[in-house]
Amino acid sequence: MVVDALTLSIAAATWAVAAGTLVLMWWQLSQQREISSAASILDLRDRYDAPHLRDARKRLSQDLLDAKQPDAVGLEVCRFLELVGFLTHRRVLDSRMVWNAFGGWVTSYYYFLTHPHDWVAEWRKEFHDPMVFAELEWLNQEITRLDLRLTGSHALQTRLEDSRGVLRNEVALPPTG
Repeated sequence: MVVDALTLSIAAATWAVAAGTLVLMWWQLSQQREISSAASILDLRDRYDAPHLRDARKRLSQDLLDAKQPDAVGLEVCRFLELVGFLTHRRVLDSRMVWNAFGGWVTSYYYFLTHPHDWVAEWRKEFHDPMVFAELEWLNQEITRLDLRLTGSHALQTRLEDSRGVLRNEVALPPTG
């Protein structure tokens, strides 16, 4: 069977169109994923700034600054950040967008949840569950990694004072309602 030049040209063009279509579909899918992640983060920021969570942030911050065990109200903030960590770990949310939207809070809260007393380790022992706030821990590590990569700073050297400043700002939030 003889294949002429026209048939080869048509076959090559067909493959080129198919490959181009796949590249275009991949690009559109990645753009849609970023848009979806951004919309989700904006919704999460609205939730984070809602009155009940702002009050919980103030309460958690004060407890941590006083080196007191956080209460159930304050732990609502940790559960929220645990969800953000889970969604980021599963790549539903873009980690750099999360770093930009929540990074300072994540590292500050996690620092004081584990320093000077490691409440996370205590809760893991108490509940016989090594997964207590595991996604928050992962998110803290991811944010710290991004801090180092994106800013080039040695964030761990100033973590105590920076974190204390973030928590003091949380305590000073104006009353809601």
